[in-house]
Amino acid sequence: MKRLLVMLIAAALALSLASCGTTGENGGSDTVADGTATEPVRAAEESTDGGETTAAQAAEESEYFKNGAVLFRGFLELSGEEFVSLVEAQGYEWYDDDYVLSGFADAGASSGFQKNFLTDYIEVFDGPTDFRSYEDIKSAGKGDLSGMGVAFNVRGEYADGSESISVVFDGLEIGEVRKDPYDEKGSGAARVKDGNGTEYLALYTTEFYTNGTATVSFIVRTNEYFAANPFGGTASSIDAVWSQLYVG
Repeated sequence: MKRLLVMLIAAALALSLASCGTTGENGGSDTVADGTATEPVRAAEESTDGGETTAAQAAEESEYFKNGAVLFRGFLELSGEEFVSLVEAQGYEWYDDDYVLSGFADAGASSGFQKNFLTDYIEVFDGPTDFRSYEDIKSAGKGDLSGMGVAFNVRGEYADGSESISVVFDGLEIGEVRKDPYDEKGSGAARVKDGNGTEYLALYTTEFYTNGTATVSFIVRTNEYFAANPFGGTASSIDAVWSQLYVG
């Protein structure tokens, strides 16, 4: 499968995520279209038998996760402490400076959350080449996690990888979506905006399986990310990167 998008971004941006392959889970949820934060489900709530729910039950009920997969609104609307609580309740564990399986081919090690033997992952960028530490993620304020860039994967019964965009970015304004002309079902990009007008460039790549599931890997970056890593002035903004996708 040709991956023009992956090749272009790897060449132009050079620094992405961790290693090859993928497996994941998929999400969808009710939304708050104007980006207003809503109260997340806490890890310890009253259960029907008068006791406490398990952390996994609380995470499963959260509007920011579905089927074990994080939705982008989780980065936007949760504080770091709330985010970490829900991620860990869903079974993710912290890993440091390791090679995690993703749909983007890159030999670099990364740091973030993983589960299922490194096949499901969530990563938060601290800069063009660095990943936020556990302590930094946990101490982040509401919406701060989306400030530079994030990476994660989702899974669902998608006939086309782009079908996951409306689920993953539910509640955001989804603008133009482009598909890799050589890999239209598997790879592409989308421009999305939150309720405050902040724009995000979402790159995705997809692996399809014989059981009908597809695993879609996302890297979502802001203008702040590209401004900090302009690559000789050729990728200094979302507009600049967008103009280079699938041309020539």
